[in-house]
Amino acid sequence: IVVYQKVRSKTVLALPRRIERVQKSSMRAIFSVGVPAALSLLLYDLTNIIINKLSSGHGDIELAAMGIILKVERLPLNICVGICLAMMPLVAYNFASGDRQRMLAFFRISRRAGLAVAVCIALYWPLAPQIMHAFIHDEQTVALGTVYLRARCFAPIMMFLCFHMVHYMQALGKGGVSLALAAIR
Repeated sequence: IVVYQKVRSKTVLALPRRIERVQKSSMRAIFSVGVPAALSLLLYDLTNIIINKLSSGHGDIELAAMGIILKVERLPLNICVGICLAMMPLVAYNFASGDRQRMLAFFRISRRAGLAVAVCIALYWPLAPQIMHAFIHDEQTVALGTVYLRARCFAPIMMFLCFHMVHYMQALGKGGVSLALAAIR
């Protein structure tokens, strides 16, 4: 507000004189998709907290290895989530306009792109020791982390497919279904 007060004579922007009331149907639509989306993020973070808690019970080497694995997984998973987030408004706009063919085309293109990124994670299998060495030089941690990374290198494919369906259901306005899918993941 202070910045606006300083530049208001030089801008075309104006603050609204009054705030309009949001209709109940709009609020219901916003919360039916927004609350499940927030809860699915909470579930994802809760899963990571549980993994860290379980790993910490085994010792520092296990916790360090698992921490590296979760960080290594984040890059391709974040790309996959970005693809899903980019797909969502495109699917929603076309669903709302009734253009089902275009909506399904965006769904398929985003699924292919995300799967291509997720499948690239399979390269973690042969490169696991080198990836671990990039983060830490302790041989025990590298050896254990190599086993962990190889065990988890195919999980992101399934995680992407789940993220994709969760975001697709959100785009269709089906918050309850998206929350159920997120909880199952």
